[in-house]
Amino acid sequence: MTGEIVLYWRSETERGYYGFNVYRGESKDGTYLKINKEIVHVAETTGTPQEYVYVDQPLEIGKVYYYYIESVSFAGTKEEITPRTKVVVKHIVDESQKEVRMENKQKAR
Repeated sequence: MTGEIVLYWRSETERGYYGFNVYRGESKDGTYLKINKEIVHVAETTGTPQEYVYVDQPLEIGKVYYYYIESVSFAGTKEEITPRTKVVVKHIVDESQKEVRMENKQKAR
């Protein structure tokens, strides 16, 4: 049986940003791999806050994963914008329990 994790994050501004990458690791301080095949493009390049969603699947039930989100600027600069967040994949009966809201540690620019 496999599960999935739904990651949500919010950016305060998209000015100067091309998009985002999603990283997953098996330990907080271990190696992380980029899991999105293509960049998650910004909604628009304005100063308006936007929300984003990424679904990671299939995942092994009971396994612990860590995630973080990285912003990528048009200039190619990359910045880790969320804390590394621990998630345990569970067998879900209630769909709302599989969501993980990532806290953006970046301030509005």
